[in-house]
Amino acid sequence: MKIKNKEYSLKKLERMFADDFSTPTFPLLAELYFKSSQFDKAKKVCQIGLSYKPTNDIAQYVLSKIYLIEDNYIEAEKLLKKIINNNPSNFKALLLYITVAKTLNRNMNVQAEYIKKAYRIDPDNKNLSVLYDKLNIKNTKKRHAKTKKTKITKTKSFLN
Repeated sequence: MKIKNKEYSLKKLERMFADDFSTPTFPLLAELYFKSSQFDKAKKVCQIGLSYKPTNDIAQYVLSKIYLIEDNYIEAEKLLKKIINNNPSNFKALLLYITVAKTLNRNMNVQAEYIKKAYRIDPDNKNLSVLYDKLNIKNTKKRHAKTKKTKITKTKSFLN
């Protein structure tokens, strides 16, 4: 894995982590384990590293993906919300949260809030555009329905 023109092998990352659990490279090690489907190792690295650096959003994101693989959607949702609260422009976390919220059948208003946040970051994202357009249609229908009700009410009160 390469960062800032430095190449890190799996062995080197493992050594760095063994020497210092709070090493800033621990999310890289977790990500490498994750990419090679070594989910138990990735989870362990995240949990240990996060005990030293609890706000590391990269490790939190990797851990949230592991929770999803384990079908632990509630824990994944909690972590993703934490990431987004700490860094509202974390686009990957927003996209994953939208998927989790939909899977958990969360309130449409909650989902809409996150869809709008993500859409503001990347309005050219085709999947987001579709979701955003659906939201606007629903909002337009609601506004239109309220307008109709108001007109009917006014008409009735005018006749009385």
